[in-house]
Amino acid sequence: MRAGLLLLTLILPCAGKSTEIELITIGPGTEFWSVFGHNALLLRQQDGRALIYNFGVFDPEEPGFLGRFLRGEPIYRLEAWPASVLASYRAEGRRIERQRLGLTPEQADRLAAKLAENALPENAAYRYHYFRDNCSTRVRDALDQALDGLLRRDGSSRSRGLSYRHHALRMSAAHPWLWAAIDLGLGQPADRPLSLWEESFLPELLAAHIERLRESGLLAAGPPEAIAEGTLPSAPAYPPDPLFGFALAGGIFAAALHLSLRRPPRSFWRRGSIVFLGVFFLLTGLAGIALAWLWLGSHHDFAVRNENLFLLHPLSLGLLAALPALWRGERPVLPLRLLASLAAVLAVSALLLKGLPSFSQPNLHWIALLAPIHLIAALAISREPPS
Repeated sequence: MRAGLLLLTLILPCAGKSTEIELITIGPGTEFWSVFGHNALLLRQQDGRALIYNFGVFDPEEPGFLGRFLRGEPIYRLEAWPASVLASYRAEGRRIERQRLGLTPEQADRLAAKLAENALPENAAYRYHYFRDNCSTRVRDALDQALDGLLRRDGSSRSRGLSYRHHALRMSAAHPWLWAAIDLGLGQPADRPLSLWEESFLPELLAAHIERLRESGLLAAGPPEAIAEGTLPSAPAYPPDPLFGFALAGGIFAAALHLSLRRPPRSFWRRGSIVFLGVFFLLTGLAGIALAWLWLGSHHDFAVRNENLFLLHPLSLGLLAALPALWRGERPVLPLRLLASLAAVLAVSALLLKGLPSFSQPNLHWIALLAPIHLIAALAISREPPS
């Protein structure tokens, strides 16, 4: 309580009729948690005092943080920092922009008081959500409340037809492993078209929304000003389309497997292909367990109804039992042959079900990469081995 009162005495002086409110938008960084960019609100007094309210504070070394993050219920908090903290973002090579928000004195006072109260230790923590409740949506909601609902009214009925998946994949395009994890882990809920209000989960799109309101005369704001130009590249407007490359890779892998598995039992190429199948079954099986747990065992609500489970599923782990027989040049037992056939049917179903409206997840590239390998694996396990 005493710490809260001390903080209150430090931040309340920034709430007054001379307060200027600025939206600070920071470009993507190089660490995986920073690829979506960042934003904050800066409250500046005419006497030069300034505070930055940052809703994106977390401590990965906090006890239990990793477990909560994996379950989809991490805790973030709001903190008030001196404006000098921007130097750390500048040192990382990230672009920094500010937009002066032309709030009335009453609106500025109300926002400053609300932020000061929210930053108190007993109020600062909140359950973070990567799409619906993050640093940018918290800034958006605070501004919308100060502007008497202007942002929501303007953005809720307008849409560019883009989805959470679209934005998540384009922002992570420079990090292939992160891009793949996001694309594989997101389910159907990530694919619906977003309103402009919902798109503001990204800091750069909240800034763009504010700029549209300024240009249309609905908000008396200043134009964006660059505090630091930054040296890191900006995110692309569209995510990469790997369909051709994935289809080519899937075809090459499948053809090489087919030819290698027809070699004599002791052939180097045949045994190398069996090792490849072992790695394939292990990785797809473990990935299937992870996807199933995200859907059924966690609070990651955008991982539900994931069509990639037709391609990545725990059944693959059972197929590891077929490898010793293949290695010896023998035909695996009937249950394993049926299991391999089921895995192949699921892979083909992932493509055939695209004709139904309820199976619209954009994962053709993963089907093109993984389905041919499932088919060749089923063929190798089911047929008589070469002599």
